[in-house]
Amino acid sequence: MGEQLECDTCGASIDIKELTKSEAGKYASGGFLCTDCKRIASDENLLRSDSFIPAGLIRRGLAFLIDVLPITALVFLVFYASTPFKEVFHNFMNDIHNVDYRIEYTKYKSTIRFVAGVIYICYAVIFESSRFRGTLGKRILGIEIVDASGDRLTRVTAIKRNVFKILSAIIAMVGYLMAFFNKQRRTLHDTLSGAYVIKRARSTRSV
Repeated sequence: MGEQLECDTCGASIDIKELTKSEAGKYASGGFLCTDCKRIASDENLLRSDSFIPAGLIRRGLAFLIDVLPITALVFLVFYASTPFKEVFHNFMNDIHNVDYRIEYTKYKSTIRFVAGVIYICYAVIFESSRFRGTLGKRILGIEIVDASGDRLTRVTAIKRNVFKILSAIIAMVGYLMAFFNKQRRTLHDTLSGAYVIKRARSTRSV
């Protein structure tokens, strides 16, 4: 038996696990097909299932920090130990007002951020499309990422979600701020990829 939703129109229970691939693709953006009245049930009804409780934004932020800080620290240490960044870093720290030192330091800082970002995206794609349904930070804080049917993300969907994070971040982080204005706490990249970030179900899910 799959997760049960309630039809907006007739009130019938809908087993979302029974949706075919074609139905899931056809109705993912608008909801789920009710087999009784043949109407589309709004995906907001996901909130009525204990398995689809949206993860809190503070918890999501903490999970991100748990994931990204070690990656950034590791990249920093690799650059510090194997590139001229060590000398650049010490020069800058000893004279932060020196323009030349600041420029060199900023170049390395941008490179470190870029490399750490690429590694994070690859790491997130792998874990979000795995049986873990989320990164280690999300696992620690009881969060998972699923599609509209409650299944783990495909590799393609996970790639879309993480690439769309770039779109969410540009223009003053508006894509992230969207999560404050909808019940499902979905960001722009969640919406565009068809993903839901939810509290991990207590019961064991199929993989």
